[in-house]
Amino acid sequence: MELSNLSIKSEIEIIPVKDFDNGLVFYVKNGKGLLRAKYGSAGGKGLCALVFDGVPLIKFHGDEYLCPTCEKFISAGYGLNMCENKELEELGEIINAPFVNIKKSFDDLKPLFGLLPTGYYTFSDEELFPTDGQGNFFWNVSNDPALNQATCPVHDLQSFEWGKAIPKYILPTQSPKLFNPERVEHYRAKEDTRAVAYHFDAGSYLCALLDGHHKATAAALNGKAQKTLVIGSAYGLSFPHESNNGMSSSEVAQYLSMINYDFEYTWPSEILKTASKYYDVHSLACLEWAGDLSDGRLDEMLACEKPLEESMIRHLSHALYITENPRFVDFAISFCKNENYVHIWHDVFKLLSNVKNRQVEEFFIDYLVNDENLRPDVTKVVNDYFSGGGSDNADGVGQ
Repeated sequence: MELSNLSIKSEIEIIPVKDFDNGLVFYVKNGKGLLRAKYGSAGGKGLCALVFDGVPLIKFHGDEYLCPTCEKFISAGYGLNMCENKELEELGEIINAPFVNIKKSFDDLKPLFGLLPTGYYTFSDEELFPTDGQGNFFWNVSNDPALNQATCPVHDLQSFEWGKAIPKYILPTQSPKLFNPERVEHYRAKEDTRAVAYHFDAGSYLCALLDGHHKATAAALNGKAQKTLVIGSAYGLSFPHESNNGMSSSEVAQYLSMINYDFEYTWPSEILKTASKYYDVHSLACLEWAGDLSDGRLDEMLACEKPLEESMIRHLSHALYITENPRFVDFAISFCKNENYVHIWHDVFKLLSNVKNRQVEEFFIDYLVNDENLRPDVTKVVNDYFSGGGSDNADGVGQ
């Protein structure tokens, strides 16, 4: 009788808790804990690793890993293909089934959820960019830790605003050795499947791709976002520093020593250049801060007689520029003619200098004619425009 009760208690249960717009919150009871994010430190250095059955799939490095506003370094994991445990691999047929709706996907992926530790999670249908958030193709990750600004919320140093860290970018868990161009071409013509990823949602925009590396590469070549089913821990209910997610110093050392040199891979330039099609993390935050870009809102701001917040004008100008909005030039010039906004002129002039048309040229000529050299930084932007030097603004490349 006691053995029977023990068996019942250890049975895995996946329990839906609450729906939201594009997904739901669920609870894993008696989860296996094979797939989890683990945190630890050794020698004063912090490490987070998404781990499957003792194999690190991706590594985040930082002096204070649990600091939610600190940027971290990222390096490749050991590779999901290196795992002796094949439970996740065996779910391939289920994961690759045509997408119907989020509820059906939730039911179909319960065996995957059972690999997680006991706790609360979110499950949502997202559109992720196949980049690392700072202009690099998502699968191009090496064993050398590299600083990544998408590992924490974006901070505007002038307005002191913080961006909302949402699932938006991708990191690989599979070795590039498995890259197959034929599979990529197969997925370029398919629209009914989803990738599956784990979101590092403790202040990060990044998701580790559990399945769908060829799908995401196909999306990159097509210039599209990758539709992805994303699993994330519900940190309002469970926390990353709980003891069951902790690593001893010896575990940290073990994971750091697990290096797969297959990640030192040379990608074709055709694939690498796809990252330029997508918003980087700073542009993504700017779009969030700018908010509504409708004509009605822009008209209201242009007609307002009272000075507006400089940070909002700066964000709106940037958002209009990266979205290639036809009203960008008129909007930007109107505020660059207004002395109330002189403190943000440099930023807006830099954006305007990337536009080569007669309206901008005439505005810049007029500026030089009346220039009293009170703002040499702005004068330099205008002079560079005519000399062919261009702007040093490198942000804001949109889809």
